[in-house]
Amino acid sequence: MRVNRRTFAKGVGGGFLAGMATGLPISPALAKPGGHLHADHYCLGIFDISGIGPVEVILNGTGYASFNNVANYDSFRMADIFSSRTVTMGWEVNRCYGLLGEHLVSATAFVPGRSRYGSVNIITTENRETGSLFPARMVNMLHFLIEIPAMGLRMFNKDPMVLEGDVRQLTVDDINADPRYAANEPARLARIDGGLAGSFDPIGTHHLARPVQFVSVEDETTVLATLVNSTIESLPSYGIDIAMERGEIRGNRVHVDYTISNLTDTPQDVVMYLDDSRYLTLVEGKGTRRRTIGANAQISASGIAEHTGRGEVGQTSCLFCGVNGLATERSDRVAGFHYSDGSDYTTVAPDLAPQ
Repeated sequence: MRVNRRTFAKGVGGGFLAGMATGLPISPALAKPGGHLHADHYCLGIFDISGIGPVEVILNGTGYASFNNVANYDSFRMADIFSSRTVTMGWEVNRCYGLLGEHLVSATAFVPGRSRYGSVNIITTENRETGSLFPARMVNMLHFLIEIPAMGLRMFNKDPMVLEGDVRQLTVDDINADPRYAANEPARLARIDGGLAGSFDPIGTHHLARPVQFVSVEDETTVLATLVNSTIESLPSYGIDIAMERGEIRGNRVHVDYTISNLTDTPQDVVMYLDDSRYLTLVEGKGTRRRTIGANAQISASGIAEHTGRGEVGQTSCLFCGVNGLATERSDRVAGFHYSDGSDYTTVAPDLAPQ
């Protein structure tokens, strides 16, 4: 995972206490060092849909949240995050997919800077005596666009979906104890070799604090459903490896190619997506595609993004590649995620670059 290399490179600089907050107002997050690279989330939600009644939806999600209030990238140290009492994070990307019968369901988080709504979380230590952030309490405040085409529903929540729960840092012990990894030694070794050191991956179980209404995208005065119950469990991501084979800057565009590997002996029904940050806008490749990846097989994905910020492509210019499995049983789910930024891309002269 590229973020680990960057984190260690930044570790030689001076430090600061990142993410301290006195209240809920949070500045918009920029794409920058963050977390959730090695964990995915399994969500069970119960919607009371108008005219239909209770409907249970199971979603598998991946995403990336960046640290707020990081003023100086050159002096960034992950150690300061782990020693903080409070850390605030803004979701850069958070995508969830599942099935209702045979039909696809999607939930895409609104993110700061791209919507009047944003999705953020606050992590507060419950371990004040040791000076370590973990164990901690996480409060996730989310706004989602939820699409259930089979029911003709496109809806979102104006009031935040608030989920609360205890979290700890993901460790190698969690991977060793995961029954999916216990049954798949190559995948376990690949994940451990991928490196958890220096990463920031809070895992735990979160519960909906109170019901929240979802209104129509077309008419915000029309309530289409109420989320009455939700539980989200985060665990180590498993089964899918994503490698960026090419990241080239050509003028104001970034060209990326990914190889997506199924590390299991079973064909996997997945949704693959490419997403971008505010300073890189995908002009080719963005969106979702449902694919089947054969046992121990590979597929590829490519994208082209335009740089929309000032100056050169930098660390705040990020691209994301995610793969979410559609299995409803937790024991069968797979997921993978890849994050890259300006430090991962190589500049190529446009007239010399292969097309």
